[in-house]
Amino acid sequence: MSESLALRRDVASIISNAEAALEAASTPEEVADVEKNLTAIEVAMQTAGFFTLEELRRINELRMRARWTLGRLLKTVERGTGLGAERCAPPRHLLGAR
Repeated sequence: MSESLALRRDVASIISNAEAALEAASTPEEVADVEKNLTAIEVAMQTAGFFTLEELRRINELRMRARWTLGRLLKTVERGTGLGAERCAPPRHLLGAR
């Protein structure tokens, strides 16, 4: 029983550290790292099987907030135009041209 209480305290501190990391993150890469860590924590909590739905909900909501923040940051990133027509066209030898 004391091990589960200690683990619950550890998870609470991990969650508060992840909240602070999410607040401090300013680039898509940083937010993506936080989101990956939160996903791993959530999976570990579900696998352990002795966490309440309320504890799982807290980590899940934080993970969703990280995903939402990542989406907002990615919206500001300038994207390229794609591969371009010459790279998308089939090879000339397949078209019969020499």
